[in-house]
Amino acid sequence: TSAVKGGGLGCYGLCGDLKVVVRVENIAYDKAVDLVYSVNGGQWRELAASYDHPLDAGYEQWTAYISYIYPRDSSVQFAVRYQVDGQTYWDNNYGQDYVR
Repeated sequence: TSAVKGGGLGCYGLCGDLKVVVRVENIAYDKAVDLVYSVNGGQWRELAASYDHPLDAGYEQWTAYISYIYPRDSSVQFAVRYQVDGQTYWDNNYGQDYVR
């Protein structure tokens, strides 16, 4: 999982966005990739990632965008949930969550 900080989305440059790119193994056709996140230690939210394209060796790339983060330098804590073939897998940075 990798994250790339994006630019402002309004709020007169005070807001920002976060683009999270996820690489998952293509175990089955039907799957869901979600980002579970919190901004500045607030309420946890869920955001569905969107399929981008296939990758080599049976993997796929999915992307999620967290928009309108205020203020733009806020701390964002997140993990990735991957549901496929009746199983749920988590990538939470070895229990520490990812932080931007």
